[in-house]
Amino acid sequence: MNEIALPIQKFKGTRYKRAPRGELTSLSLGEEILIIPNQPMVEEKGLFENKLWLWILMTLAIVIMGGFTLKMLRSER
Repeated sequence: MNEIALPIQKFKGTRYKRAPRGELTSLSLGEEILIIPNQPMVEEKGLFENKLWLWILMTLAIVIMGGFTLKMLRSER
């Protein structure tokens, strides 16, 4: 029996009775990339440079969600 077909036949209920036929492509190594350790890193800026904007946005989101929650609770009564 073909050695490739054995692992696929272990699983019952699969639609494959044997391994798919076809040409297998070989893998090879790509080009070497040289990493220079003392090279300065490019620093990316964050979405919010000032933390005050982040706190304002989070507070606003909490207040809006709280408002919708209170509105839904009042409508059930």
